[in-house]
Amino acid sequence: MRVAASRHGVASFKRREKESPLRKIITSLAMLGFIALWIFLAATIGTQLTGMPQAVQLGFYVIAGVAWVFPLRPILRWMNQPRETDS
Repeated sequence: MRVAASRHGVASFKRREKESPLRKIITSLAMLGFIALWIFLAATIGTQLTGMPQAVQLGFYVIAGVAWVFPLRPILRWMNQPRETDS
């Protein structure tokens, strides 16, 4: 429970509810779709690098293997933030 001042200067109690199950489902489906697309793009680009030196290929796959996390950070933050209600 959290105390918040209302516009009338009287403290009101806001109950923080747990995360919404629907929010978790939406986020999970969005993440699965994004990761599937990311894998497809990484594999497609990776096939274009077959003639390159192995160090270039290794660098690409290391970056592609780690970089997918950064676009998902906002949606993960949204999924894990609790809902606030006025009741």
